[in-house]
This record gives sequence, C-alpha cells and structure tokens, in this order.
Amino acid sequence: MKRLFLSLTVLLCSFAQADEPVSERLAIYEYALYALPDSDGDPKATLEALVKDEFSSFTIVDEVEGPPTEPLLLVTMLNDAQTSYAPPDMDYIAYAGRGLTRQQALAVQDCEDVLIVNIGYPASMTDTMFPKALELMAAVAAEHDSLLWDEATREIFSPAAWREQRIETWNDGVPNAQDHTTIHAYKNGDYVRAITLGMEKFGLPDIAVNDFAWSNGQSVGSLINLVTQTLVEGGDFNDDFSLDVDIEAVRNDQVKTSLLDAVLDNAQLSLNVQFKPEEPEQGDPDNFILEIRFDTDPSLSVQEQQDVLISELFGARDSIVMVDHNAKILAASEAARKKLPGLRDDFVAGLEPGEFIHVKAPFETPEGGNEWMWVEVVSWEGTSIRGLLQNDPYYIPDLRAGAEVEVSMDDVFDYIRRLADGTSEGNETGALIMEAQGQ
Repeated sequence: MKRLFLSLTVLLCSFAQADEPVSERLAIYEYALYALPDSDGDPKATLEALVKDEFSSFTIVDEVEGPPTEPLLLVTMLNDAQTSYAPPDMDYIAYAGRGLTRQQALAVQDCEDVLIVNIGYPASMTDTMFPKALELMAAVAAEHDSLLWDEATREIFSPAAWREQRIETWNDGVPNAQDHTTIHAYKNGDYVRAITLGMEKFGLPDIAVNDFAWSNGQSVGSLINLVTQTLVEGGDFNDDFSLDVDIEAVRNDQVKTSLLDAVLDNAQLSLNVQFKPEEPEQGDPDNFILEIRFDTDPSLSVQEQQDVLISELFGARDSIVMVDHNAKILAASEAARKKLPGLRDDFVAGLEPGEFIHVKAPFETPEGGNEWMWVEVVSWEGTSIRGLLQNDPYYIPDLRAGAEVEVSMDDVFDYIRRLADGTSEGNETGALIMEAQGQ
C-alpha cells in the first residue's frame, strides 16, 4: 500500500538512529482502523474518550513540532479511504491478512472511513507504552467493528487476531519480537535479501541480510529473530557496533524454545554479530537499517562466511557415504538426468520465492578420485551451472561449504527441487544409496 498521509514516522524517522543511547531513541509508528461499512459511531471520538479516561498516559496533538519527549498521538479521520488510504485488496489480504473472514476481507474493499493513529514516544518508555498502544487500538476496533492495519509490518488484522497475536503472547512482560515484526525475503540478483519490518515500534533499527541462498533462508531467519529478540529484550550494541547474542539468555520462553529446537548438538549457541549501516532500498521501512556483516575475513566469500557463522551458532551436520553405484542407482541417476533440461527451463523462467534446486556433482580429490556433493543453483546457462557448495568436503582441503563453484550439467548425478510449499522432489538415488548401505 502506498501511504499518502504524511505521518509522524516520516517526519521524525531521522531522529531514530541505532547508535544513540536508548534514552535518545524514539519509538515511532503508525496504525490505522478501517471501519467496515456497517459499523456505527465515531472511532475518533471513541479513541479520544479512551485516552481521556483509561489511556491518559498519551497526549493527543494536532501537529508535531519535534521529537516527542512524552507519549504523543497524532490522530486523523479520513472519509475517502479509497483514494487517500486505500485498504489492501483481496490478493494482498490472502498474503498479509491475519484472522480475517472472507466476509471481512470483502467488506473492507468498500471501506471509506479510516482512522489513522501515529504514535511516538522516547524508546525508553517502550516497555510501558507499547502494550498500552496495542490495547488502545484493540479497544477502538472492538467498539466499532474495525480491522486494524499495521503500517510498519504492512499487515491487516481482525480484532480477535490482533489480541491473540499482538497482546496475549507476551511472556512475563517480554514480547516475542516475531509477533510485532515480519521478515520480507526476495530474490535480489543471483542471491536473496531479507529485511525486517516493524522494529521502529521498539525504537530499534531494522535488520537486513544480503546475498544468501534460499536453502539458508530458515537459518538466516533464525539468526535475524535472535538478533531482533536480543535487541527488544534490551541488548545493546558494543563500542565496535557489534551485538552479543546468546540463545540461552533469551528471556521470552516461546522464542528461546523455538531457537533451541532448531540447534544441533555441536551448536555454540552464542555469538558476536557485527553490523554496518545500510542505505534503504525501494520498499524498505522508514527506519534506520543495519546489515549483518559477513565480510570480515577477506580469505572467504560472503556466502562462506555466512555458512561459518550460522554453523557456529546453530551447529552443522555433514556426513560422507561410501558406496558403489549399482545398476539400480545408475538407472535412477539416468532418469534424473533426463529431467535436467526441464529444470533448467524452469530455473531460467524464474522459480517461486523460497524455491530452489540442488544438483549433485563430482569434485576431484587430490588423490584423483571424486567426492560427490550438492550445489545450490544460482545461475544456469546452457550446460554450465554456477552455484553454492552445500557440504564441507572431506577430501578436498581448499573447498568449503558456501563456496561458489561451477559444474557441468553433463556431470550432474541427481537433483533435489525444493518447492515453495516446503515439499521436494528428486534425489531418488539417495534412497537407493541408503538401501545399499542397509539403512
């Protein structure tokens, strides 16, 4: 959605710098209420009454003259939402609607009345004022049969979903950062970029990771979630603009359990994460952005350093299988190879977000044999495949996981195609190799 209203966020985002003390940062964000066509009453009057009575910590102002030193609300009621603050369409609601019934999704398409609420206060007040802002918006929405829009995360909620996902998930006063932010990941050149949306509500920078492979998306997401949760729980940057993260130190039990469930036995669990400021790209939030750095070791590529850092934090598991390729395995390989031209055509045409292809290819060892390893495809031209090595080799000392390599389509032994819905196809030889090992 294109925001036409010049919000408090736009006016004051330049004051919210990541390297300022918490007392000098600002929490600046925007919510909106779409009053459904059959709703009655005046949402603005209801909000004003609630602020006067139950939420008197806020002050409603008509204009903003500078950085807020107390909790402020800038409230605007528009009666031409379709032109000034258009609600999300049905396709967008299918992607970013939270708890809406089909009837609500259809009804908001005809909405004309929208209440826009810009909220601002010093970040040091976040622990007390953020929950109050959520409750205030929930109370108005429930009173007027309205849907809630979060401009920062670009999501629309039913009143029930807002309460369930935004209010009831706090753990002993500690929010789950994932409930109040989103991560947008998209293809950016040969690789993928991910960025958070919504950290401005905590007076904190949004976090970006550049140039990773789709197959690392889950691990990158876990790293981002650990960083944002650490910041939300009060973690602060070191003098060198780094952040110490520790899964076992996370105070929100839901987040901690989720992260621990994803780690392997050899996980380090804690890490020093380094950052650098990043210029915003089109579609990025109106906020200060920090990019997680993977460029501190000039002897390794960015992708290799990503693999090292993620493996240290969450653990890694590699194994080597020694097996002769019997007739059944070779037949399955030949069947897989016949599908490669179609896979290439699909890759060149463009895969769905989150979808990727791995191919198994041989790499010559110093002794003259071959070590077969998986490669994630990043480009495919003719018979030339360029991709990222997915395994740490056992017999090739000058290669490591994350290295960019080139293999020939003519040498590919098998493939795995991971679909956007999480299912996969291919690797028929893998099952036969396990069978040959008696597993």
